Amino acid sequence: MLSTRSACLYLSILGVCAMANASTPTMVPTRPTIMRSPSPLQGVQRTRSMLMLARRKETPEVPVFLMMPLDTLDPETKELKASAAELLPGAAAIGAEGIMVDVWWGLCEQEPGVYNFTGYVELLKQCRALGLKVQTVMS
Repeated sequence: MLSTRSACLYLSILGVCAMANASTPTMVPTRPTIMRSPSPLQGVQRTRSMLMLARRKETPEVPVFLMMPLDTLDPETKELKASAAELLPGAAAIGAEGIMVDVWWGLCEQEPGVYNFTGYVELLKQCRALGLKVQTVMS
């Protein structure tokens, strides 16, 4: 059984808090608590839970594209970071339609007319292998 404090913390996520009165608890609206994920994996797990809940409610499906980290490429080597590549199988596993990634123009064209898209090409290859679509933003 949850303590009054634990129940209040749990219910605050829903925007309601149980306040103990002399005889009976009453429900008082509160400001929802924002919980931050300590790791990207927990964020992926939470997204998966939300998608599964939406499917149970028989709502129309909306394609979900997960945002890749802004530092997907290493600025020195211009290669795909291993930490970013590790997120792709999780995106595919939760049923996301694909990913969205910022393509940093300053990383790709460091000299006028000389282009290096190697890291982004590797990202696209990995997404294709996992069946993920890619949306890009030229930044």
